[in-house]
Amino acid sequence: LAQKYALSYAPSVTALLHMADRAPARDAATLLAVGDPAFSGNLGRLPATGEEARRLGDLFGKSAEVLTEAKASEAEVRKRAAQARYLHFATH
Repeated sequence: LAQKYALSYAPSVTALLHMADRAPARDAATLLAVGDPAFSGNLGRLPATGEEARRLGDLFGKSAEVLTEAKASEAEVRKRAAQARYLHFATH
């Protein structure tokens, strides 16, 4: 992933939003937020990560796309990630 795309880290959502205000607009979703994926097998849920992704999506408004539960599959994330300016994975 790092060989194909520039990766960066924001220390907080406030800093990320400040950076987003300076970024040029794009036609596609500015943010792709992923949380609480539906794992197969013995892997359990990730408590509160779906809510985290949804709240961040609310901050970005219409320019955000939020994937949770069954929609947060690896295939779906890979398909949509290339069009997003920012990727947020709510994890532990």
